[in-house]
Amino acid sequence: MSGLECIPAVVDICLRLGKGVFSKMKVLKDADDRLRALEIRASMTWDAIEKLLNIVKGLRGLIEEKDAQNQIELLHRLQHLMRHIDSKLKKLKLPDAPVPSSTKTSAAALRYAFKENGLERDLAGIHDWLACYGQPWLSIMIDPSDAVDQQLAAAAADNDQDGDVQEETASLIRAAKHLRKALKSDPEKTVFLDPKGLDISSIRPVPFSPVSLAYRASKNEMVLLDPATCKAFLHMEEVMEDIRSFAIKLRHADPFVLGLLDCKAVLKADIDPSSSKQDASVDTKVSLDPHGRSFIFRIPESHTKIESVRARLLNGPLDKHASFSQRLNLARQLVNAVSSVHLYRFVHKNIRPETILVLASGDQKRAKPLLTAGNNNVQEEAAVLVGFDVLRNAGGATRRVIDNSWEKDIYRHTSRQGPAPDGNYEMRHDIYSVGVCMLEIGLWDSFVAYPVPHGPAQHGPGLEMDNVDEASPWRLRDPRHMKEHFLQLARGGRLEQEMGQKYCDIVETCLTCLDEGNVDFGHGKEFQDDHGILVKSTYIKKVWVQLCEIAV
Repeated sequence: MSGLECIPAVVDICLRLGKGVFSKMKVLKDADDRLRALEIRASMTWDAIEKLLNIVKGLRGLIEEKDAQNQIELLHRLQHLMRHIDSKLKKLKLPDAPVPSSTKTSAAALRYAFKENGLERDLAGIHDWLACYGQPWLSIMIDPSDAVDQQLAAAAADNDQDGDVQEETASLIRAAKHLRKALKSDPEKTVFLDPKGLDISSIRPVPFSPVSLAYRASKNEMVLLDPATCKAFLHMEEVMEDIRSFAIKLRHADPFVLGLLDCKAVLKADIDPSSSKQDASVDTKVSLDPHGRSFIFRIPESHTKIESVRARLLNGPLDKHASFSQRLNLARQLVNAVSSVHLYRFVHKNIRPETILVLASGDQKRAKPLLTAGNNNVQEEAAVLVGFDVLRNAGGATRRVIDNSWEKDIYRHTSRQGPAPDGNYEMRHDIYSVGVCMLEIGLWDSFVAYPVPHGPAQHGPGLEMDNVDEASPWRLRDPRHMKEHFLQLARGGRLEQEMGQKYCDIVETCLTCLDEGNVDFGHGKEFQDDHGILVKSTYIKKVWVQLCEIAV
């Protein structure tokens, strides 16, 4: 029986197991605050899972076989988790009637039992599963059939009537609806805006990033400007179409689900950089490009403090990502964001710490839920991708726009470096860049340094290449050497000590994803669907899901 045929039956088993588990846990609803909170949190998470699975069940026959296989594997893991929890609950011999908080002895005994036998941790695992399931679930929502729209509309209507629905579920369903709308082309729509309403004097660069912040007086809001430089003059028409198409697709994007900002429009007029504010501590190379177009991204009101990952890396090991869990969370958010770009059928082509921003909330009360495995709390920070100046439709032709910056080249696959890049750029080239960034995040040691303000970039301590001649870093310009060097760092003891062997394996999988001998990714044809568009199911399975399984 194929994965497609199995899905309804496997979903039914999951739903039946969940119903059994939470019927047993209802006895906790009148217990003390801690047990009651545990039951409420777990029950709400299960309600969210139930809504998503019922949508999947209604899409029988519409899911691609590889996506169906991913679904089956994840559903089997959920089955195993629920059976494990059910077995532990049976051993507790819970009372038939609810445990009142006034019965202190019984409540205390239950609290001890839940903690001692690991039930608290197992119940948290339900939320981790939901967090991991978000991207695989979204990947099957892009089928053009009207049946998908009907299922999503019914689920959204059900959410409107259910005041207790989890924000994660509502956000995923909204994201799926917007994603489907975005993938339906609308050639008549325009997204280009004049700079009127934008306070040019307010423009200031985000340190160590290609983007800038600006104030829109007409809307009384701060926005983020991401330059889309038009270097491929021979392909200007295609460039402008990709810019327009991507901007339309990212309208209403949810940064807390997709890792991508909501795009307001594209600024179509040139901007005089002399009229913008410059930060003396920032390299002028990161200021707004005066030639080209700029994506205008909305900044979430709840997360207005913005830093690039490069800026944080340069702050050293005492920065906010010193702990294992913080680094793992950042890596997961990066992988999620790249998967989202691919869901929109684009390739990014510019993934590096400078194009990864961390949005921080200064007010915990205004922070929004972020669906991240291993963390059940509202997130004060969210990572998003920017730097879309060379992005391209995944099905379009490569334009081979090059530059001579080694600090950018080290994040590119060996075939994409130098004056004559080989072949067409594809999604696996993005995955290679993810591997380099994950390596740098895991070590939390910058690969690039700026010893002199406004000076040229030099190799950072994270590269562990002390014998490189600063005047002529030839080893940094040898693509084959750099890839092998990164693999040595991934296989070395330091990364394993910091992040564990499984993380090292995922980094190596990304770095070797274009190798013919890579058993995980295989031949490039494996990444094409019936329409010849590069797909992401293997990336989800081999990188995203594996990363979610790392225990915090």
